[in-house]
Amino acid sequence: MLKKATLQSAFLEKTAALPGLLDDYARNRDPECLHQFRLHLKKIRALFDLLAPDARSWVQLVAFPLLKKTYRQAGRIRAGETHLALLKNIGQERPELSEQLASLVQLEQKRFIRGIKNAKKLIRRFEKEVAPLFDDLDNDQIKALLKRRRKQLNRYFSRRPLAVEGLHEARIRIKRLLYAKAIFPEKSARKFLLQTDYLKTLEAAIGEWHDAAHTLEWLSGIGFAGTKQWRQIKDREQILFDQIEALATDFRQKAW
Repeated sequence: MLKKATLQSAFLEKTAALPGLLDDYARNRDPECLHQFRLHLKKIRALFDLLAPDARSWVQLVAFPLLKKTYRQAGRIRAGETHLALLKNIGQERPELSEQLASLVQLEQKRFIRGIKNAKKLIRRFEKEVAPLFDDLDNDQIKALLKRRRKQLNRYFSRRPLAVEGLHEARIRIKRLLYAKAIFPEKSARKFLLQTDYLKTLEAAIGEWHDAAHTLEWLSGIGFAGTKQWRQIKDREQILFDQIEALATDFRQKAW
């Protein structure tokens, strides 16, 4: 059993931190502030799994969209910074590309910071509307959640060859399981039966692959497919994917 008060406390702890992270980012543009802001929102989304079905649908369709614009803006800034880091690591075949991207990131940062005042109002509204929706979660509901997530992940990782399509979604499911487990009291958390270290390692590997894949998609979209930089990142993406496929062998036995 997970009490309503425990769920609400976990939710309010995460939402309470959001305005301060936005203010800190506005002052110093520290990427870590933006990373923590997005991480808190991801953990909040993981809590939606612990809502009753009707409440979960309403939150996803009506309440969370209040924060989607800010979340996506933060994602675009983070993506731009990731692209810049990858381009820097592989050398500057086309220095003007990094210069143009840096200018776009700076422009997005200014837009993001201008919207912080309104974003903080929406966060308060979101918090007030969602917190009352949490309720006690009994053991049968917890088991049903775990069964559903295990089935989804086992089905995906049992494929050979491993499919690129669905890999990022699998990573999201792993993260949400880990986030949800973290809020449970120790006794209840044991019911999850997760091999946490293995799942964290796999999730991090998929995240590194996703950064490379996203940068490739961006370079292709602006006409740089086939360039030296593109080929270097493509090679890196393939190496990372092969590592994931090896790591995911016997997933069912390693994860649970």
